[in-house]
Amino acid sequence: MAGKLKRKGVLERLEQIAFGSSNDVVKLAFTDEESEGDLDSLDLTLLSEIKRTNNGTVEVKLIDRLKMIELLLRELEEPQVMQRSKGAEALFTAIDRAAGKVSDDN
Repeated sequence: MAGKLKRKGVLERLEQIAFGSSNDVVKLAFTDEESEGDLDSLDLTLLSEIKRTNNGTVEVKLIDRLKMIELLLRELEEPQVMQRSKGAEALFTAIDRAAGKVSDDN
């Protein structure tokens, strides 16, 4: 599968995660055992974890959308240096960027 991954496809998937709907996760949280047959049609992309206790409490954890948005923005703003450059030029570009970030922090 790794050989089939393309940058565009990964960016599209990150976008789906960052801006997707959590409606189906809510449906899952309120689904009882009798209607479990409908689970295959739910989009649970945003679901990280779900817990049900014996007393009926449901705890749902979603993927951190802010992290997904930050990752997506970073990838859109800073395309992979190695794709545009090769060898020493890529190294010098990376050093320049790192030096710029260090001087901005001080």
